[in-house]
Amino acid sequence: MTFTLSIAFVAFGQYRGLPVRTIGNTKVKAITNVDPGVGIVTEQPAIPLATGFRSTEEEIGTTNFDIQTTASLGRRIGEPGNGHIGAAWQMAFQQPNWPDRGTGYNHFDGNDWGPNPTDQIEPSRSGYPSFTVTGNGTEVVISHKSVGTIWQLVAYTKGVGETTWTEHILPTNVPAGNVWAKIAAGGPDGNSLHVVAMTFGSGFDGGAIYNGMDNHPLYWRSNDSGQTWDKQDIVLPGADSSQYLSINSESYTIEARGETVAIAITPYFGEMLLFKSENNGDSWTKQVIYDFPLDKWNGEVYYNDNLPTDPNAPDSLFIFSTDGSNSIVIDENSNAHVFFNHMYWRGNPADTSYTLDLGTNGIAYWNEQSQTISIIAGGEDWDGDSEITLGGNPDNYRYGNSGVTAFPNATIDEEGNLYLVFMAFHELFTDADGLTYRHIFITKSVDGGETWSAPFDLINEDITDEPGFIEAAYPAIPAHTGDAIQLIYQQDYIPGLTAANVTVPDQFIMHFSLDKETFGPISSAREQTQPAQRLTLTPNPAHGQVQVGFELAAIADVEIGVFDLFGKRLSYKQLGKLSAGEHRTVLGLRDLPKGIYAVKLVADGLGSVQKLVVD
Repeated sequence: MTFTLSIAFVAFGQYRGLPVRTIGNTKVKAITNVDPGVGIVTEQPAIPLATGFRSTEEEIGTTNFDIQTTASLGRRIGEPGNGHIGAAWQMAFQQPNWPDRGTGYNHFDGNDWGPNPTDQIEPSRSGYPSFTVTGNGTEVVISHKSVGTIWQLVAYTKGVGETTWTEHILPTNVPAGNVWAKIAAGGPDGNSLHVVAMTFGSGFDGGAIYNGMDNHPLYWRSNDSGQTWDKQDIVLPGADSSQYLSINSESYTIEARGETVAIAITPYFGEMLLFKSENNGDSWTKQVIYDFPLDKWNGEVYYNDNLPTDPNAPDSLFIFSTDGSNSIVIDENSNAHVFFNHMYWRGNPADTSYTLDLGTNGIAYWNEQSQTISIIAGGEDWDGDSEITLGGNPDNYRYGNSGVTAFPNATIDEEGNLYLVFMAFHELFTDADGLTYRHIFITKSVDGGETWSAPFDLINEDITDEPGFIEAAYPAIPAHTGDAIQLIYQQDYIPGLTAANVTVPDQFIMHFSLDKETFGPISSAREQTQPAQRLTLTPNPAHGQVQVGFELAAIADVEIGVFDLFGKRLSYKQLGKLSAGEHRTVLGLRDLPKGIYAVKLVADGLGSVQKLVVD
């Protein structure tokens, strides 16, 4: 079945009025009564976090290929020991068609990162890497490549002190081969490698249905850090044609801790399942995370009485589901914790398409103890008007099928504290065309997932320059963390993915080390209105100078700057502490060539932006 995508938005200046509810101090859209047979969505009270210093970020790589994943990111960073860090990402520079696509990699030796890489670690075009570190400190990258008409999974390993990568081809009997692998290290000594990937499906040239299912998930294992593979093409019991017609790419992740291995599968149109092994991958059991109400849906008509009651759905035919992305951690008691980005969708049987509600907001959470789905974090109502306001039409600058939130990535520390990073719109920050930027947020649980802190914005002035002009995407952290959380993400200055047939600008891979005990205040939500109201530029277009008018709701320290479309500040003016009320100031423009710029006014840390045309 081929699905086409239609969107539940109409194109107009701003999309307003997302339904919200309050979780502590964080306002997000949520659902109730998902499925009484599985569990119901519950409110999660917020817990406070200490305020502290965050370390400054550092650029460790670049790429001109800006799609790091089609759904689940998996792991992209790990710590081999002795203060070392390894990081991997999808990298390419040669447009169009990206013949040099492969894995970019950089290493921190305890003192410094290496220079930005210019060559992939693979000898030929490859894609969509996953990264892990074994118990003996071996770093492992797995990706896929085409060999003739077959797609191969290939693991590349690099031991402690080594500078070159060794190639290991994963064996398979799948005729078309396999793609989109995720990898984790575990086992009694930490040197077992566990891999989940999918068969190359019939929707692609040369692909095929496998054992009655399209895009079939399969499992592999190596007990010697990738030298040999004693399990290959293993079908997980229930992740097969008895349950699915197909699953979407990268709608799965894998994690391991000792001999416990867990795989979460979270497709658009089917049951969300957890597969778990307590014997290092020898055998598996299945648990249902979410019982999807339509079994093996293939585009046929369905009615309200086919669905559970969901008062928060956009209408009665919209179904609670996911955008495919998830993340897993395993605690010291071998219990799995699963995080996924939820999404509402509605089938359109007349033309076998489906409609997404891109206003869906929130990261969902489930663990083996509670057996309950909860919405624990999401995009926030920063200006306190009970709405999350997004500039433009989000369909025009989205990441795959994600809504207000995307790309959860979770970790756990030695004390059992859980940490989750994710991407979400930040309604106060827009580019010169009025499109809303996305930032990366973090939330924490110190009680095994019972309660969660209000999300804290990691893209702030303690981390990076000019956070109001940064698009931050694809956050990745290790599966286990020590005193500091090592995080990488992709940064640029343009909201959303680059449109087709448009040259992709530089994307920067950034790293920073986050003290896990000292990030963020109690809440990053703003209860007051935005201090700078009604920012105006007169004239616009302008030449020589422009008059800036604005109104303050309260006394505030005010500064103003002019920026180019890549976020570079070209001029700056500090206005000091101003009283509430209307104000005006003049900015000189004589040194600026003709073009489009952004004027940003910041009042007590909150920014307002307007596009300026210089003629």
